[in-house]
Amino acid sequence: MNSKFYGVADGSMLLAALQKIDLAPPALCQHSGLSSRGSCGLCAVNVKTAGRWCLKLACLLQVTEGLEVRTHMTQAVNARALAARLLLRHAPFRNEQCEQWLRDVVAMQYRGKMTISEKRVKSGATIDTVALPAGCVLCGLCVSVCRSLGHNRLILLGRGTHSRIGFSEEGGVGDCASCRACQQICPTGHIHDLPEKVFFPGLYD
Repeated sequence: MNSKFYGVADGSMLLAALQKIDLAPPALCQHSGLSSRGSCGLCAVNVKTAGRWCLKLACLLQVTEGLEVRTHMTQAVNARALAARLLLRHAPFRNEQCEQWLRDVVAMQYRGKMTISEKRVKSGATIDTVALPAGCVLCGLCVSVCRSLGHNRLILLGRGTHSRIGFSEEGGVGDCASCRACQQICPTGHIHDLPEKVFFPGLYD
């Protein structure tokens, strides 16, 4: 935290505490009211443990007395840039602001090492793409909010490179057409229509 001392409540999650004092790293998969998943990896910070600085995800770490945190060490900045690059492999996004935000996180890795014009080129650079579902970064927010509302229409299917969000036609009560929570919470704009039209049932397409 730039060698300054801040008083925050013990037991609170570190990311929430950093947000209150305007020192929070970026986060894509975190949303107030929902449990943290740590799936995007963007909130990496350095935490001092046993005299050594190590990487931790702020959304999964509780604040304890004497906790020492640094948010802009090279190791943390590089880790966040790598996470952003991996997420950008799912681009393009319908939410262009989200896509540009991730590119800015990548550009942070080169701050201080490049000229202004070079930084602009790096920020707008094309990220190498692979055969991944366009738009969905598997942050899991849609699944979490669907579950919290008791609908259980969206589920995470598969493992590794085969992971994806699926639509369950056997979900709980409630008309899926009347609930737009997943559309409102989706950071990339991937859920632009009813989830039953965006996602498909079954493990593989």
